[in-house]
Amino acid sequence: MYLLQRNIDYEIVLNYKGYNIIFLDGDRTNFDISNLMCVKRSVQARTAVTCRFSNNPAITKAGIAISSLEIKLNELTKKKGGKK
Repeated sequence: MYLLQRNIDYEIVLNYKGYNIIFLDGDRTNFDISNLMCVKRSVQARTAVTCRFSNNPAITKAGIAISSLEIKLNELTKKKGGKK
């Protein structure tokens, strides 16, 4: 019953457009809730391109945070009309 409930919860989260569930330690068989994180697709793409994913969940979280900040900085820079 617990696994069924978790699958239903994941399906609800996965219906959010523009978001993905990632495995923080890179192990796709580790479905522990502390190993899962919901991130924007743009953040996931930026993190992957800059090779910030790791087998260590703390390093992966830091890489995601850095990518999020870079994306936000780019948005603000474009909105302001200036260059980096």
